[in-house]
Amino acid sequence: QNLIRREVGGAGSTQTNWEALTTNRGYSRYDALAAQYRRRMAKGLDALVSYSWSHALDNASSDAFLLWAGSGLTAASDYGSSDFDLRHSASASLDWTLPGVAGGWSLDSILRARSGFPITVLEAEQYAGISFMNAFRPNVVPNVPLWIADAGAAGGRELNPLAFSLAPSGQQGDLGRNAIAGFGMWQLDLAARREFALGERRRLELRIQAFNILNHANFADPARYLDSPYFGQSTSMLNLMLGTGSPGSGLAPMLEDGGPRSVEVVLRFRF
Repeated sequence: QNLIRREVGGAGSTQTNWEALTTNRGYSRYDALAAQYRRRMAKGLDALVSYSWSHALDNASSDAFLLWAGSGLTAASDYGSSDFDLRHSASASLDWTLPGVAGGWSLDSILRARSGFPITVLEAEQYAGISFMNAFRPNVVPNVPLWIADAGAAGGRELNPLAFSLAPSGQQGDLGRNAIAGFGMWQLDLAARREFALGERRRLELRIQAFNILNHANFADPARYLDSPYFGQSTSMLNLMLGTGSPGSGLAPMLEDGGPRSVEVVLRFRF
């Protein structure tokens, strides 16, 4: 409780003068369960499986975000899953030290999978020229599916624009914050490695790594602004849209999960 929450347009504001306040109305909660199973399957063969369930909730996922507090909006109305909420995450690894003529080589594999991060649908990217994280959410149209199955769309589905209707100008709709789960992801990585002794202290390690070896397509979450011509559609591979949600987020796409298959060779000399 009492976390930083930046609000604009609240008490004391007028139509021509908005008050911006850094308040202590922020609130967050986190619950989680983690499990792990490890076993030596056979000589030189080790397996590890991990799973975690968690639920992060708050009414502001960063103290850098601007939140609209006018039109009767309260901090409680923004309480929901955190932007970084990751409900299910699992990984399985298998390490095998090869016997016989291939002795000295080891194979490492890891399969990672997770559910999607939540999405907040907004009517537009800006309100009165300012980007707010919570203004304004639309109304949900009853009995209309949120997703449309489309084999030709990235991820095989897209958000249904007919499932949302605009709320009256300057008012919050009944769609909850982060109420929709985005795309999940999974990929399999594989590596082969061997270490060569070069005397008592010196070692040369050769490692060949393949990321997303099955070249499984993972897509970024769909565009979330109703006024966008791309609303509901994913327009990028996942690795390009991590960080702040743009290719210029400061993260190197080649090194992030969710990209196309890539292979690298590493040669390391230890002394």
